[in-house]
This record gives sequence, structure tokens and C-alpha cells, in this order.
Amino acid sequence: MRSISKFFAGPSARAWLLALAALAVIAPLSLLPLGQNLENQALDLCYRLRHTAAPPPELLIVGIDEASFHELRRPWPWPRSLHADLIKRLAQAGAGLIVFDVLFAEPTTPEDDSALAAAMQEAGNVILAQAIETVEDPRSSRQILVEPLEIFSRSAFSPALFMVTPDADGVVRRFRPHLGGLETMPAQVFHSVRPQKSMQEDFTGLIHYVGPPGSIETVSYTTINFWTPPGLSRTKGFATASSSSAGCWAPPLTSGSKPTFFPPRFMPAPGSPCRASNCRATSWPPSCGATGGWKFPGRGFWPFTLPWFWR
Repeated sequence: MRSISKFFAGPSARAWLLALAALAVIAPLSLLPLGQNLENQALDLCYRLRHTAAPPPELLIVGIDEASFHELRRPWPWPRSLHADLIKRLAQAGAGLIVFDVLFAEPTTPEDDSALAAAMQEAGNVILAQAIETVEDPRSSRQILVEPLEIFSRSAFSPALFMVTPDADGVVRRFRPHLGGLETMPAQVFHSVRPQKSMQEDFTGLIHYVGPPGSIETVSYTTINFWTPPGLSRTKGFATASSSSAGCWAPPLTSGSKPTFFPPRFMPAPGSPCRASNCRATSWPPSCGATGGWKFPGRGFWPFTLPWFWR
């Protein structure tokens, strides 16, 4: 009895009692929108305080940016023959997987469409974007799947949804492998990068943003298409993107890096860096079992850290 009384009189007991009291308050609060919002803000604060991680070696974003528009002096959309040249450059430089988040749903000229399809066929590792759009009229509302043209679907490795699912406050913190019964880009990239693994339907988790926008290595579209920078051929992966979310990115099939799996930054990331981080979360987590996934430990995790800080 004396040892028990001595334990409860010590600082460790007070810390545990404080943790249990905090849990008693947080557990019911976490079921309410207010509690979920507080948890998201706590996650964002942790990322605001941490240092920016090193750029991931798996990814390179090739931006469809203002510099590229100025160089090409063409309005969007650009001729698809340029995208065909881009695919050839990326393939020659050793990209293991090329993922476009540009929708190729409408035909252009037969020559340009054929050139792009041929480049996809030759590369054999191109994933194309598809999207779910909502069509509304005065009487009804329905969702339709916007797919690539058949000539591209036949030539590409596979299509995938390139949509993201933000939280209630508009910040994209989590990835989902399926939407509307279709595989998202993270799931398709996972199957390509880790063909020997499988992914559960409910596999989900928090996206690891390595830092603010610009943390992933980025070069202009025209840089890749008309001039290969020194050392680019030694890069393990490639990516293209733009401020308007148009573009493609290409991680390698294999990588020795094992990134840490954490919640996102405190602010939304632009389209393509966000989706690149989204796919990276599924394909290069610290460990990825055959059916398991990295998930947030759940409400009530924070109170149990208190005893360790109290000592």
C-alpha cells in the first residue's frame, strides 16, 4: 500500500492523471467538427514548426509555367507533339513512370494526336489523368467520368483519377486510393512502383509534404523539351506541373529512399506538387506491408504523450 501511495504522490502519477483527464475531454470532443478542426490545426502547427525536409529524390516537377509560355509564345493548349517530345526526353533520361495530370479528352489534329499516342506506346510507362465532373441543369445533377481519348487510353499504361479530397477547411491533408469506385493516381502509381504489393480498398493516411511550395525540385517545361540540364539523366524521377495544375510527373520504378510519413503543411499546396506528394505518400512510405497502410493513430494520441514531457 505504501508503494502505491508513494507512486500516486510522485510526478509520474500526476502526469498520467493529467493525460487521462485530457483524454476524457478530448475523446468526446474529437467526435465533433470543432474537435476535428482543432486536431487539424495541431497537425498544421507541428508542420509549421518543423524544418523543411530535403527534396525527395524520386520526383522532379517540370512546370508548365510562365517562363515556358513566354519561351513558346503559344496559347494553351499546346500542340500535343510537344508533349510527345517531352515523353521521349523523359524516357531517354530514365524516368521509370510518367504521369500526366493533363486531360486529353478532346481531339486536336490527327498528326499531333498520333505523335502523342506513339510516344506513349513507345515509352510504355505513361499514366493519364481522368476526372469526375458534375453536370447540372435545372432539373437534375449528375456526375460523369471524363476519360482520355481512346487512342491515348490504348497507348498509355493506364488512366487514373487525378482528383484530390480536401478537408472541410479546404486543405488537402489525406490521400484516398479510390473515388467513386475508380482508382486515384496514388493507387495507380503504387501498383506501378510496387507491383508485388497490394493495397486495401480502405487504405488511407496523411500526406507527407516535405515543405512549402517549391520544396520538390522543379524545372520549366521548355527546359526539358529543348535542353537537358547537366546531371538530369542521373535523376531518379521526373515530374511536370503548372500553377493551373496542368502537367505530368514521373517517379522512378525503384528508389532506396524511405520518407517519413507525416501530416501536411499548414497551407494548401498547388495542384501538381500536392498530387506528387499524394502519390509519394502511398509509394514511398517508411514501410508498406502487403495489405497494411499508414494511418493516423487516432484521437487521444496527444494526451498520452504528456507523461513523457512531464518528467
